[in-house]
Amino acid sequence: MRKILKNKRGMVPFFLILMVILTLIIIYCLLFLPVPAFTKLRMIINYFLIIVFWIIIQIALVYGYYKLGTYMFMFFTILKTKMVSWTFNIKKYIITHN
Repeated sequence: MRKILKNKRGMVPFFLILMVILTLIIIYCLLFLPVPAFTKLRMIINYFLIIVFWIIIQIALVYGYYKLGTYMFMFFTILKTKMVSWTFNIKKYIITHN
């Protein structure tokens, strides 16, 4: 927990992007008032929201695959060390009971 709280610089861009997205969503919800001039503005905000959500999904997929790769690497290294230790234990058992 302490390690997460040390590095606060990485949180500022996240909150800025989150605030921009939330502001766009709030403005978008307010644009549902029955005024004909709001339709063009609503289309522009739609366009930017779709682009932002697409970028977020792409970043999440890349990050997810990266994390999956690191977990698989850790799994295989742990499995390798366990297999080596099991092999040595079986070899020692065979030598002592021969």
